[in-house]
Amino acid sequence: MKNHSLSSRFTRLGLAVIMLFALLGAAVAPAGQAAAAQAGGTSAPAVSALPASEAASVTAAVYATAEFMLKNGVQSDWQAIGLAQAGYKVPASYLKALEGKVAEAKGVFARATDYARITLAVKALGGDPANVAGFNLIEKLYNNDKITGQTLNNPVYALLALDSGSYTIPATAKWTQSKLLAEILAKQNPDGGFTLTTGGSDPDMTAMVLNALAGHKQEAAVNAAGQRAGAWLAKAQDKNGGYGDSSESVAQAIIGLSAFGIDPAGADYTKGNINLVSKLLSFSAEGGGFAHTAGGSSNPLSTEQALEALVAYKLFGTGGKLFDFSGIPVKNPQVSVSVTVEGPNGTLAEGSVYAGNVLTALDKTAAAKRLALVNEAGNYVTDRRRDCGYFWWI
Repeated sequence: MKNHSLSSRFTRLGLAVIMLFALLGAAVAPAGQAAAAQAGGTSAPAVSALPASEAASVTAAVYATAEFMLKNGVQSDWQAIGLAQAGYKVPASYLKALEGKVAEAKGVFARATDYARITLAVKALGGDPANVAGFNLIEKLYNNDKITGQTLNNPVYALLALDSGSYTIPATAKWTQSKLLAEILAKQNPDGGFTLTTGGSDPDMTAMVLNALAGHKQEAAVNAAGQRAGAWLAKAQDKNGGYGDSSESVAQAIIGLSAFGIDPAGADYTKGNINLVSKLLSFSAEGGGFAHTAGGSSNPLSTEQALEALVAYKLFGTGGKLFDFSGIPVKNPQVSVSVTVEGPNGTLAEGSVYAGNVLTALDKTAAAKRLALVNEAGNYVTDRRRDCGYFWWI
């Protein structure tokens, strides 16, 4: 274990020279940050289009929720995906356990959504879905005989999985992306929404479909269907800014709209001065989790979907999508480090935080200890041995 001493010269209130840096917010780019052109050739608006306080709340919520999950152990594939796309290093043991699960099942699962979910998780964690413990999950999807006749989840998540990387899909496959798109579009209700099986449209399924259509919005029919689905989500939003009492419905709407290049915090998705993003934040629970209903206790399902939604919204600001893993993997994923900040008269702050670089580590430590920081020399760390402020990152 190495002990690195880094220092930088700053003046605080003109009284003492100590080590000070600016609060930077999220300093690590998510893994799925790929440049994605929006319809009409324009890029998606940045997250900073939100009021500054709300944008900061989104960043803080990503940190708090991700670290809440890591503290309690990664317990699902969706959690692993959310963490990886938030720029955190998921323990290598999770991918190994996932590979063991596929090996134990001999590559055979009952549902198409199982293959899709595992494909997305393996890809997010840097693995190869075409070779998981010797099994080709991509082939298991494009030749799956259980896509139709069940729920709309099957073709939706199969499409998301096949779109998650550059995979070879033969023209003779039972399910190419074109065939999956046709299957999904055929299920759109007259009002523009979608549902799991039959009946009236619901926000969760409509949002999930919008997410899957996003990768093909350059096709006129797909774009038209997506715009109608987005309009349905706006119309279905209630006067309190959500969809009834469910945080998961709000989370899914944010994921779908963000993927399709529609701002879930925009005017169309603001009711009574509450947009979908602020509505989701209202479900925050103590400790970093999210509740199913406002004011409730932390719920695992609600928490994992909230993290994915918050990450999806941050990716929206850079033109990326939650399930797009085509970008360059994070070079410096956020890992747990111990930090000590020393001033001329003793220790100013110390603790353990998750960070991908020294600035983020210092930022988080200072925020946790309510230490006011001012950076007068730019967003970098220098090493000047004559200074009296030191920062240890172990």
